Amino acid sequence: MRDNGECENTEVSDDVIYRSPDDAQRLLLSRLWLRTRALFEEQFGDLETTYVLMAVGLGRMNNAPVDISTIAAITGISRPTVRRKVLALQEQGTVIVERVGNRTSVCSSATGVRDTVAMTDRWARMVMQTARELAEVRNSSCD
Repeated sequence: MRDNGECENTEVSDDVIYRSPDDAQRLLLSRLWLRTRALFEEQFGDLETTYVLMAVGLGRMNNAPVDISTIAAITGISRPTVRRKVLALQEQGTVIVERVGNRTSVCSSATGVRDTVAMTDRWARMVMQTARELAEVRNSSCD
């Protein structure tokens, strides 16, 4: 260890050497975010569509379909954008849309559930791998 508290050779996956454990942790978390974004975009086209599907999934977990306003509130995405995303997802067969009074109710289709579960499983594996790597950095820092 140097006098300033930094380790000289903290190694992380991919055989890269960093100046400090903090550098390694920042890199691992940045890499996780970039891979997460790439996964979401690969699976669903863009982040907003992913967020809409996650909000619909929350409704599914609570055994209650959600409406456009609720999705907009949960995600912070404007109602017109949520409506467009939902209609596109309906065309793909990912969600089921029903008009209930003056509300548009949205729930996952079987296809939507399958795709969302597959994406969530992949994402969970990425998060767990990063957690293991962060633990390695913490445990091996300055040995």
